[in-house]
Amino acid sequence: MISPVTMSAPIVGMEKLAASQAGETPDKAPVTLNLSASKDVFGAVDDFFNLGKEGRLDAYNALGPEEKEQFIQIVAKLAKNGYMGYEILDINGHPEKHDVDLQISDERTRNAPIYDESGQII
Repeated sequence: MISPVTMSAPIVGMEKLAASQAGETPDKAPVTLNLSASKDVFGAVDDFFNLGKEGRLDAYNALGPEEKEQFIQIVAKLAKNGYMGYEILDINGHPEKHDVDLQISDERTRNAPIYDESGQII
């Protein structure tokens, strides 16, 4: 969730990135990374990494030039550190958000149906 005070948000699952910027090892890394950007930029980043969403670049296309630069910087840092995105899966009849890299090794999520942005199973 984006903090309205600092306009920053925790990026879950990015321990390596936070550790490298803090000069720490990943096992001792903070779980959040604060970046100063608008809620529109964070929304566009979230849309981009939501692999079950149609029109994943629509929010990016609506950004201004400075916001697009922030978007590119955030996405580049995340991708460089191995973040692949997430899907909202149907697990036992309930939607759950799962990072794609973890689905490969998780029996529960490997072949689970995907929800689209309207909440319908694809």
